[in-house]
Parts: sequence; C-alpha cells; structure tokens
Amino acid sequence: MLGEGIWKWGGDIVAEIQTWGLPILPFELVTYLGNETFYFILVPIFFWFVQPAIGVRLLGMLLFSSYTNSFFKLWLTEPRPYWVSSEIKGYVFESSYGIPSGHSQNAVTIWGYLAYVFRQQGAIVFPAAFILICLICFSRLVLGVHFPQDIIGGIALGAICLYVYIRTTDGVIAWFEKQSTGPKILISFAVSLVLILVAVILRSLIDHEDPANWQTMSTMAVGLDSADLAKLKESFDPRSLDTFISIGATMAGLGTALALSERSNHFVLHKTPLKILGVFVIGFAGIGFFRVVPKLLFQVEGEVLEGIVRFVRYFLIILWAVYWAPLLFKAFGWASPLKDDEVHQFLKSRSKA
Repeated sequence: MLGEGIWKWGGDIVAEIQTWGLPILPFELVTYLGNETFYFILVPIFFWFVQPAIGVRLLGMLLFSSYTNSFFKLWLTEPRPYWVSSEIKGYVFESSYGIPSGHSQNAVTIWGYLAYVFRQQGAIVFPAAFILICLICFSRLVLGVHFPQDIIGGIALGAICLYVYIRTTDGVIAWFEKQSTGPKILISFAVSLVLILVAVILRSLIDHEDPANWQTMSTMAVGLDSADLAKLKESFDPRSLDTFISIGATMAGLGTALALSERSNHFVLHKTPLKILGVFVIGFAGIGFFRVVPKLLFQVEGEVLEGIVRFVRYFLIILWAVYWAPLLFKAFGWASPLKDDEVHQFLKSRSKA
C-alpha cells in the first residue's frame, strides 16, 4: 500500500475540491461517459450502425483496458478517498479498490481510440476527446471516489494500453481470422479461462486483510439521497472476481461469435429510419434479456455458482450482439449479407484510412 501520507495528501485535494460547491448532477452525468455500462451500449452501436470492424476493435480495447485496470487494482489494494477520510463524501458508491482509476483509464483508451480511428474527420476530433477525458477524470475527484494519484495512475496505464493496442490489434485479428472455426472457439475459451485463473491466483497471493473501517466508511460517507446503506455495506467486496469473470466471458463470447459468423453472417445494415429503429429496439432488448433473465432464473448462492451464472450471462450477451442479432436483422430485411468480394472487408478498420 502507498500509505497514509499520500492518502492524506490526495484526500486534502479532494476535500478542497468538494468545498467549491460544484453541482453534483452534471458530474454524475459526465462520469457515466466513463462507465463500463455506457461502453457496453456504445460498442453495439458502433458494431451495428457504424462499422462492425470498429465495434469489434472497440470491444477489444475495452476488455484489454478493463482487465489491466482490475489486475492492478487487485494487486495494489489501495482505498478510495471516502473510505479513509470522514471529510470526503462519495457521491457514487464504488466497492472496488482505488488505484488506478478505471474511469480515467477507460476514458483514455476508449475515447482516445475513437479519436485515433476518426482522426481524419477534422481537426476537432483530438481536442474534443482530450476535453472529454479531462472532464471524466475531474468528475472522479468531485464525486470523491478517487485520489489524484489514482487519476494519474489511470491516465498513465491507459496511455500505455492504448499505444500497445493500436500497435498490435490488427496483427492479432489477422492471425485469428486465419484459424478455422473449432480452433477459434477453443482459443477464445482458453484465453478466457486463463484470464480468470490469473485473477484467482493474484487474489490468493494477497497476504493482508483490509482495514475493517474501510467497509464502514464506504457506506457512512456516501452522499447519495435515499441510498440503502445496509445493502451497500453488504455489497462491499473490493476483492470480488466479478469484473474478471465478465471480461473472460465477453472474450469467449466475442471469439465464439466471430468464429460462428465466418462468411455466412457478415452483414451491412439498411440505414433507413424504421430499420434503424427496429435494429436499435430489438438489438438492445436482446441485450437486456440476456443480462437480466439468466440472473432471475438461476438465483444461486456462493461465489462459484454466482460466477458461473455471470459467465453465462455475459457470454450470451456478446453472442447475441455479434451473432444472433445480425441473423435476425437479415431475417427481418433490415440488413443484407455481404457479397463474396466484400466479406474480407468486414473486420477491416477505417483506422488505416
């Protein structure tokens, strides 16, 4: 751990910012633009409506960034400001460790990657992405959920991930496309399970307990109206493997969906208002269905069983978005299959334009 000295230094800065009387709601809205839930809305929009190649790469960027972030959080086991200082309120409840900031890192990687992809669309692209990244980072200080050092760590790690991803992703996708259907699916599940196993091992190597007052402070300092503090306290689990399982399942689902698609399920959307509306409604209804229904059907207890249900849910969500939904779009006449000479362009990104 970094220690109480640097916690106090960062906490003083956060406490000072919270005395400025800034309105909370706008920053809650801004911080949502760095939320993984928002990105899981953004990715299908790019896959269905903009260009499938960008959607696939954007999801890959999110998975890479989120996994490295969760890995370092679990390794460093650092608190959030409102866990350790009674002077700070947390206007968004967070139960994961603090450093590096996931919102800051994902803002750099996702919005930075989109700026890179659309860099030829005008001089405003990079400044707009930079301003949005700054606002998301600052919102985390205003909301009391991160120290400045968390933000700095997230930005630095995000910049490294973005650079590595841009340099390697086209080669990885090209290699994956050369594999036949069976190996594609096996590779996807193998990588998925390895990622989860690494997280399990990392957690087992933590040789200390978190201070007991972190859980108490995490709920007492919550500045949310009508918050169920008892429920929040019960859900406090900074060593949870949920994020790792979600990432692994998404990785398996994406690889399986792309493998099953092969040549038969590549598509181009008919961009008329009614067809776009149909794709949007049906597409996201399916995502909502697979996100909620398995959880309701299999109300299990215990970390292992809950983890299995979570894996199935996220696997099905991605299988729906990338494979089943496009099949349905074509069946309804909202999209058409690509011609043979167009298929090779399906996963080619505009980033090289």
